[in-house]
Amino acid sequence: MHTESHTQSIHIFVTRGNEHIKVEFDSDVATGLDIKRRVGGSELDGLYHRVHGDVVEVADDEVVELTNGMQFTLVPNGRVS
Repeated sequence: MHTESHTQSIHIFVTRGNEHIKVEFDSDVATGLDIKRRVGGSELDGLYHRVHGDVVEVADDEVVELTNGMQFTLVPNGRVS
């Protein structure tokens, strides 16, 4: 029996304004900055993820373990305080 290893893409969703952007990653980890850049964001933008009902900011250098269907929000040129 021949078994092949398949790399499965991870799909996440990022809301930027009125846009809901589906983003595909070939890896199950990415930094906050990687996610921002995939949707045209920059270091100046805020990236947020809802965890157990709380909204948590994702730092640019923070490594996020991605799972299919994760949802993030990008706030252009700002951060929510």
